[in-house]
Amino acid sequence: MPQPILTKRLSLRAYTEADALDLARLICAPEVQCWLPRVPHPYGVDDAFEFIARATSDPWKRAITLNDTFIGGVAVSDQFGYWLVQPFWGQGYATEAGRAILTAWFDQTQDAVVQSGHAFGNAASRNVLKKLGFKDSGTGTTHNAFKGAQVDLQFMTLTRSDWEART
Repeated sequence: MPQPILTKRLSLRAYTEADALDLARLICAPEVQCWLPRVPHPYGVDDAFEFIARATSDPWKRAITLNDTFIGGVAVSDQFGYWLVQPFWGQGYATEAGRAILTAWFDQTQDAVVQSGHAFGNAASRNVLKKLGFKDSGTGTTHNAFKGAQVDLQFMTLTRSDWEART
C-alpha cells in the first residue's frame, strides 16, 4: 500500500474497503454527482466496492481525508480528476490535494502531459484547474449518467514544462 501524501491540512491515502459506505453515500449527493460524468447513476455500495478494488492497485487514486474524515477523492491516471463533498467546497482543499498529487506524479513519472477538464458551467472546477496550471485544449461532449444527457466539456492540459515553470 502506498504511503499517504501529506499536505498542510490533508492526507491523500489509499482507499480501503472501510471507505465503501462513505464513498457511496458522499459521491451520490446530487450536487457532487451532477459534475462527474464517469460516475454511474445510481451509485451504490457495490459500485463503491468495485471502484475501491480497482483503486487499491493504482497508487495514483487516493482518498482525500481531513482529520481522518473522508471528504473526497483525487486521481491521476488517464486523466487528472477530483471531487469533494459540498461542505468542503470553496476552502482550497481541491487545489491543495491537486497540487500534492501532481507534484508527486511529476516527481515520480516521466509523463510530460496530464489531461483533465470540466463540464461547462462548473466554474469552481475550472478555477481549480487554472490554479494548478492547466490550459484549455479543446472541447467535446460526453454522456452524464446522473443527468441522463450529453454534456459539454472543456478539455484542459498541463504540461511538465508548465508545471515546473510555476512551482
